[in-house]
Parts: sequence; C-alpha cells; structure tokens
Amino acid sequence: MEDIIEWVNPYFCELLSVSHDKLIGTPIADLMDMDPLLPPNTNFRIKVKTHENKELWLACVQKRNKDKTQNDKIVRYFTDISDLQRRKPLRQMVSAGYDTSRLDPHTGTLNRRAIIQELNTQISRTRRYNNPLSAILLQFQLHTDMQNDEQKEYILTMVNAINAKLRWVDVIGSLSAGIFLIILPESSGTAAAQAWKKIDNDIRKLALEKGQTENAYQVNYSAREQDNSADEMIQRLETFSGQKVA
Repeated sequence: MEDIIEWVNPYFCELLSVSHDKLIGTPIADLMDMDPLLPPNTNFRIKVKTHENKELWLACVQKRNKDKTQNDKIVRYFTDISDLQRRKPLRQMVSAGYDTSRLDPHTGTLNRRAIIQELNTQISRTRRYNNPLSAILLQFQLHTDMQNDEQKEYILTMVNAINAKLRWVDVIGSLSAGIFLIILPESSGTAAAQAWKKIDNDIRKLALEKGQTENAYQVNYSAREQDNSADEMIQRLETFSGQKVA
C-alpha cells in the first residue's frame, strides 16, 4: 500500500513553504527521502528541501495508530531541528574550549588530546550521575596506492558524512591518522549500535563511490562498563572481541 499524506497541520505546510492542497494525496517518498522499511515507533532525523530550496533538518517520531475503522495508520510528528544541526561545529569548538590548537587540522574534529579529555569528562559525569555512556572506535582501511592528499580528502568526506548523522551532544575526535573516536553521551550500548547502523548505511555507499572496498573501515562500539578513564575505555574498544567489520 502506498504511503500517502492524508492530513497535515498548518505549521508543517508553513515549514515546507507549500500549500495544504499540494501535500494531501502526495506520496511521502515524493516529499522526502525516507526509508519505507523503517518500522513504526521509530525516531529518526532527515534533511529536506522546501519549495524555496531551503534545507531543513527535521526530527521525526512515527507511531502506528488505529483509525475509526480499525485500520493501521502511521502518524508522523516532525520537529524542526535545523538550528541544532547548524550548531554542531560550535559543539566541537565548545569541547575544544574555543582553542583551535585542540582541533585536528585536517578534519576540524577534536584532536587526540582533546577527545581523550572529553571522554574523561564524560566518564566522570556518568560515574557521578549513573547515566549511560557509549563510544564508537572507527578505523579507516585505506588503499595503499592512494596518495596522501587523496587519503586526506577521502577521510574528510567520510567524517563530514558521519558528523551529519550525529546528535548535537555527540563528539567525534581523531586519535591518530585514520582512527576516530565518537563519544555518545546518555547512550546505551544498544543505542550506540542503532546509531552506527544509521551512519553505516550512508558511509558504506560513500566509500564504494570513492573507489574503496566493502571492507573500507573497521568499527568497534560499546557502552562504558567498569572503565574509570578514557585510556581504559579506548583500550577495551581496541581489543573488543565482538568487533564489527563493515
């Protein structure tokens, strides 16, 4: 059954700069690039363009409800989060203490010293308040015949794609050449796995487009367990037996 728009509120029409009549009866896939296989009760973020060619980031919560005839209907609730997405680079600067020397010069992410300090801060916070904390360790597997400039451009493209999928509170930093740490505050191990699945779908295609193999990167992710420092958590991620190879 085709997923078409049957009702919208006036705010959504105003947000997309399109009239109510033009939206009703339109397949949702014509309006935005949504995965039709996403199950109900799924939260996700999506980038759309208005009829005025303005880019917006929307957060969506979709739920399955019953209509008056007891047929299943999917209701979607959208929130404009464009401002939060645009503030992501500022989040990196805040974590760096507005000190550009704490940023990786090639990707603009936190450098090794800064990302380890950020992880130590998050570990202290989660120990104090008993909040969940997860991290993802990502290592790019590059072709040996790639020139140095090609490698830098490829990694920058991949990191930018990853950043576009992260929440505003998440932080990414470079541990060494081609190795990155992503910190996910307030996230369980299951949430980290779900977050990476969303990222993986995009960057796997991007890697193939850039001429890389399917094994273009190696990923380990885990929630904090008994780790009392960033070094302990990173070491456990490096030796994690349940590693995933993308």
